[in-house]
Amino acid sequence: MATQAQLMGLGLPGAVATALATGPITTITPAGASQAAATQINSPSVILGTASAAGVVLPPSNGAPETTIFNNSGNAQNVYPAPGETINALTANTSVSLASTKCGSFLPGDKGWLYSAGA
Repeated sequence: MATQAQLMGLGLPGAVATALATGPITTITPAGASQAAATQINSPSVILGTASAAGVVLPPSNGAPETTIFNNSGNAQNVYPAPGETINALTANTSVSLASTKCGSFLPGDKGWLYSAGA
C-alpha cells in the first residue's frame, strides 16, 4: 500500500493522501451510463482508473465507512448512491459528477450519503 508521503509525491493534496493511505486502496474502472450499469465500489479508498465518462455506485450507506474516491480516469465520472438512497439533498438515485483529477469524500448517513468535494 502506498504511504501518505508517496501519494503526496504523486501530487495528491495532504488530506487526500492521508485518506487514501489509511486502508487498502482499490483501483476500479468506471462503467455504464446509469446507476444500474455503473461499477460497484467495494472499498473505502478508491482510485478510478482510466475510462471514458461513466460511473460508480456507492455501497448502502447504513453501516458503511467513509468512502474517499480519487478520479484518475481522465474524464468526469458520475458517483451514484446505492439504489433508493441519496447524495446530499438530491433526489434518490441521482448522481454527483466527480471531475478528473479531483477527490470526493462521502460520509454515510442513515438514508444516504453526504458528499464533500476535495482538492
